[in-house]
Amino acid sequence: MAVELLFPGRCLYCRRIHSDDGYICADCMDYIKFASGEICVKCGRKICFCHKEKLWYDYCVAPFYYKDGLKQSLLELKRGKRADFVKGFAFYMADCVRRMLPAADIIAAVPMFPKREREIGFNHAWLLAKQLSHILGIESDKRALIKTVQREKQHLLNSRMRKYNLTEAIECRSRSVCGKNILLCDDITTSGATFNACAYELKNAGAKGVFCVAAAISMQN
Repeated sequence: MAVELLFPGRCLYCRRIHSDDGYICADCMDYIKFASGEICVKCGRKICFCHKEKLWYDYCVAPFYYKDGLKQSLLELKRGKRADFVKGFAFYMADCVRRMLPAADIIAAVPMFPKREREIGFNHAWLLAKQLSHILGIESDKRALIKTVQREKQHLLNSRMRKYNLTEAIECRSRSVCGKNILLCDDITTSGATFNACAYELKNAGAKGVFCVAAAISMQN
């Protein structure tokens, strides 16, 4: 389904139409707490756990915390209601990528099960990936990762169960990743389990590096 992104400019925080420069209105900017300078760029956690778990991805960054008005906007995007927020979130994600990550060759997205994608109308992670591709001038590949099994939603599980929920549910069927650095994107990262499962498949398919970027990181980690 083609998604029209030319909506009136709405603030990512309060969701009101505004005429200020940027994607967050001047009134809301004071409420934003940026995560990009506070989280470990290796594991993507505020409290580093790099040496506690096997990480298949090499870096993980996000511009925002998943809270307050930004949380509500991401929920609306995730539920298929606000595709117009993609451009704004991707703008801040791209800034993180430029400042904090090595150069990537291909952009991929956390996949969505096809039936679920049809129900919503789009895969929000793929829309973010396409917009990042446009901003950064890097090729994107939707088939780099596909979801073959629909399991319980990750946000309904504890951190232990999330690791096992995606076992054999994601596959890499694209030869384009071999020997390449992959920029992997999603809307939210909580435990890092989804990114790790995707990175495992990409590395097994020959990817040289996997650099993760999300629009927001959960305060729970």
